[in-house]
Amino acid sequence: MKHKRQVPLWAALIILLWVLPGPEFPLADATENSLVILHSGSSAATHFSQTLTGALHRQFPDMQIRNTSQVTPSVPMHGVRALLLVGSGALETYRKSPALQQIPALALLVTRQRFEALWHRLPSDTRSRLTAIYIDQPPTRQFLLAVHAFPERRRLGVLLSRNTRPTLPLLKKLAVRTRRTLVAYETVGHDRLIASMEDLFENTDVYLALPDPNVINRNTLQPILLTSYRYRIPVVAFSRAYVKAGATAAIYTPLDGLTEETLEILPGLLGERSGPLPRPHYSSRFRVALNRQVARSLGIPLPTEKALEDAIRVWEENNR
Repeated sequence: MKHKRQVPLWAALIILLWVLPGPEFPLADATENSLVILHSGSSAATHFSQTLTGALHRQFPDMQIRNTSQVTPSVPMHGVRALLLVGSGALETYRKSPALQQIPALALLVTRQRFEALWHRLPSDTRSRLTAIYIDQPPTRQFLLAVHAFPERRRLGVLLSRNTRPTLPLLKKLAVRTRRTLVAYETVGHDRLIASMEDLFENTDVYLALPDPNVINRNTLQPILLTSYRYRIPVVAFSRAYVKAGATAAIYTPLDGLTEETLEILPGLLGERSGPLPRPHYSSRFRVALNRQVARSLGIPLPTEKALEDAIRVWEENNR
């Protein structure tokens, strides 16, 4: 009987070290020409950061691109020229780390509300090195989507909390310019949310579901959608996922567009362009999603997604 040849211990150790995955990227070992993508570890942030890594390798072939979710606030920074903060968890890590705050940074996959809550807690010199492209679209575009998708429906309703109350003057001006009636109610507590919705739906034709976690979240989404369906009120949301859940329409930031806009901003972030970083802003890219099954059940004909996107762009061009 033949015996298998024994592999020497030193050779086995080399093989083991070769096949085992390496540790997460230690930022202290970065070269003088590196860029770090710090993501929150969620599935959405991980997927987007991987897509972003591929695009960056193509755009900046000579730069070292590092993608990690394992940075701790105490890690020293050497040689990192810019940070991309993907998701609210990465933004929180940035807030806790004076070392990270010394590097120009761009926040992605965060809402305006979440970003501004952190922004106001940072020193003024740190703010000059941090900018963002918000993942949510401006409420004006959401309003315009409702106007163009449902031209026969003149009363547009919103349910506000302290988070979204500052948008009220802007929405009122837009209602005047588009010859619509804005019906604005305020929340009176979580226990009365559906009752407030019913009161609103009695007096409106379209509901604008603004990105407000005090109103619409994973616990309230389905009750709100079911109530709107009972009152035969179309819902215009801010996420494609909400359209899949039962909203009639939504305007959202496409991830490929967010990648393109990130690549446009990066030269300034890397110091290759003079002048300050662009201020935190909404993305210029947007798309429309429609749930035609819900629209048919409500007896509402809808234009194509492209027709709505074009109509919003034309309105913005003509009303700057």
